[in-house]
Amino acid sequence: MRLTLVFVLFGSLGLPAGRAWAAAATCDPATLAKARAAITGCNCATATSHKDYVKCVGDAVKTVVKAKTLSKECGRAVHKCAAKSTCGASGAVACCETNAKGTTKCSIKRDSTACKAPHGGSFCLSTTHSSCCDACGTSGCAP
Repeated sequence: MRLTLVFVLFGSLGLPAGRAWAAAATCDPATLAKARAAITGCNCATATSHKDYVKCVGDAVKTVVKAKTLSKECGRAVHKCAAKSTCGASGAVACCETNAKGTTKCSIKRDSTACKAPHGGSFCLSTTHSSCCDACGTSGCAP
């Protein structure tokens, strides 16, 4: 049931189907965002465990990749975004750490006290995003 809903949603987003999609095997940011938004059967806010959330997203991705409504590359990206998220991990936070050279990296920390600034750098906790895929900008937390 859940996977059928996801399949219908992907189709309604206007993602190319069948062979036409195979030719466009890139996963641009807009396509990735649409694909992530279509995974409605896996609710981040109500996930009971991170492992179950990631498995749910993985199962949904397999279905749409197999149906050729999403490229394998984009499917892997969607799954990676789920794996690098706080979904189902109570108290976890997306931590954006910017080093002294200005490079920002994101990691998921068990709680806000585990997020620390690198030597000579800074950090921020993303309050609006649950996944490292969109939690950090080029110089800290994304709006």
